Amino acid sequence: MERQRQLEWEKQRSLELQAQRQREQENVLKMKAKNQNLNIELSQLNEKVKQLSQKISETRSGVTSVKTVIDGMRTTRDTQLSQMSVLKTRLKEHNSKLVTISQEKARIEAKNKMNVATDAIGQEQAQIAFNNKQITLKNLREKLQDMDKQIAVKLEDIENNNSQLGDLKVELGNLIKDCELLYPTYDEKRKKVLEMKGFRGGSISNWGNSAWNSSVSSWSEETNVESSYRKYRALYEFVARNNDELSFQPGDIIMVPVDHNAEPGWLAGELRGATGWFPEAYVEPVDGGIPTTFPEPDTVHKTPLEEITEVPENVSDNGSAVIEVPCETGAPPVPKMPSLVLGLGTPVEKRVVALFTFFETLPGQLGFTKGSIIRVTENQDIWWYGELDNKEGWFPKTYVKLASDNFNDIKNIQSSVNTSDNTSVEEQEYYVALYAYQSLEGGDLNFNQGEVILVIKKEGDWWTGVIADRTGIFPSNYVQKADTQPVVTPQVEGPTITIEKKTSEPVVSLEQKNTEGRALTPDFTTLSQEVVSSGGEDSDSKGSKSKKPEIATVIAPYQATSNEQLNLQRGQLIMIRKKTTTGWWEGELQAKGKKRQIGWFPASYVKLLGGGNTSTPPPGAVSGAIVSATQKATVSNRTDQAAGDSIGDKVIALYQYKALNPDELSFEKDDVITLLSKDEPAWWKGELNDQTGLFPSNYVAPL
Repeated sequence: MERQRQLEWEKQRSLELQAQRQREQENVLKMKAKNQNLNIELSQLNEKVKQLSQKISETRSGVTSVKTVIDGMRTTRDTQLSQMSVLKTRLKEHNSKLVTISQEKARIEAKNKMNVATDAIGQEQAQIAFNNKQITLKNLREKLQDMDKQIAVKLEDIENNNSQLGDLKVELGNLIKDCELLYPTYDEKRKKVLEMKGFRGGSISNWGNSAWNSSVSSWSEETNVESSYRKYRALYEFVARNNDELSFQPGDIIMVPVDHNAEPGWLAGELRGATGWFPEAYVEPVDGGIPTTFPEPDTVHKTPLEEITEVPENVSDNGSAVIEVPCETGAPPVPKMPSLVLGLGTPVEKRVVALFTFFETLPGQLGFTKGSIIRVTENQDIWWYGELDNKEGWFPKTYVKLASDNFNDIKNIQSSVNTSDNTSVEEQEYYVALYAYQSLEGGDLNFNQGEVILVIKKEGDWWTGVIADRTGIFPSNYVQKADTQPVVTPQVEGPTITIEKKTSEPVVSLEQKNTEGRALTPDFTTLSQEVVSSGGEDSDSKGSKSKKPEIATVIAPYQATSNEQLNLQRGQLIMIRKKTTTGWWEGELQAKGKKRQIGWFPASYVKLLGGGNTSTPPPGAVSGAIVSATQKATVSNRTDQAAGDSIGDKVIALYQYKALNPDELSFEKDDVITLLSKDEPAWWKGELNDQTGLFPSNYVAPL
């Protein structure tokens, strides 16, 4: 049984294994089919990979070509951008040139418009000048022909004179021979006569034998000549300006011949061996002018008048300098001049006054007379390079000194040169400060009231000036032109205007705020009563009726805030009626085409003109102003210019000016303006293109 079960089990086991084998074979077949399918798919995928790789290669080559194209486009773009930048730069340059050309075109068109009116007159004047030149040329040609004829006549005369001179020489030779033949007979007879008179033979030598000398001597050697001279004493110093004149110092005794023919007002004299001309008004006769006879000894040998020795003009007889300078005993010696090259020294800009006269001894030097004012432009060691009377050259600095702060010092030095000396001295423009000017900006020229300023350059409202060794710019309306001999008045209490920023005019501008207006505006009814009752500065009072009325000019516009006040416009003229200590004045305004107006106004808005007393703005009226009274100064009076002077004259605009107010006149540079009035020195009234108005006087120049 057991075996049977074993066999059955083995049989069953064998069946199971066969079934399993069958299953495994089926699985193997499936796997083979799957493997075959996978191989087919693999081959397909490989084929696809090959295709994709080929496409990738083609794409890469395409990308490379595209990148190459892009790089080329970038290069082209950069080139075009650079070209665009160059073109933009050129466009900007052309635009700027176009603007400049447009401005130049406008200026030329304006000039052409201006010249069209005067073209006919200019052509007529040119034709007249041409005709005059033709006439002058014709006259000169006629004169030339006459001169040629005269020259021919003179040549004939010279030939005739030469022939006559030859004949005279022959006659002279014959006469000399005859004299030589006659002289022994004459000498023998003379000896006999002397022997008969008892004279010794030795005295024969007194007759001399100059007749037979080969050289011709002057008659003055053989004859005792007595010349009459008159003594003159020098009253003033006189400096010779050329070799024909005689220099002398006060107190010198000059010998003047009585019978000398001289021009009216001039005398010829001799001093210390030098002779020359001098003014008669500079001397006086000694001992009543009695002629004195001076016998001239025979032994004195007379020679022709030599060149007059130039006496140093800076040294007197006792060796002292003409201008008395402390610690100076005479003119300093002229140092040896080295080889100076213009431009290698230190540039300077100074004005110096000559203490002594300096003569040119070498080429390149600048000669001058005592008292001359010289403009110095360069400094090299002890030599300065300057300009005087359109002449330039080097001179030693020891012969000059810097121009003094006070204008009187310069005038005193110049006055030492006599008034008859016509030596031209370079004229300078000096101005006196009307106000004190203190600025915090570098390059500005600070000064106090009354100081004298030498103006060396004018540019619009700002001028360049020199005070001693200080140079800078300052506002032109702070000064007025100095008189011939300005006198600096002593300083008294007054306002000093301190400027923080440069302005065109020293105008006191007040803020017209309502609150300030109420604070500064007094009750004019009570104010008038107070003025009358106090008898203060009322121009209508008895004590002032005989005084000249004070006239003020408006320096800033003012709008009235009540019926008792006046509306003011810059440039208007007001006659002052009353003054108060509150800073308000009463004035009378007579505008053109309007009725006379009387009212009150702030004193700080006006400036007194010449002829009245000095105006000092009250401290209470300037509370809102930009400027403040901080230092001592006085305000000098401007001389009132006549309104009718120079009416109708034409001036040319130096700068462009735009009107800031309705009553002003606008103009461009180079416009020609016709003057109507000069009521105020700083503001003139003119006409341009049928328009009239005010304009600043320092913007124009005479045509």
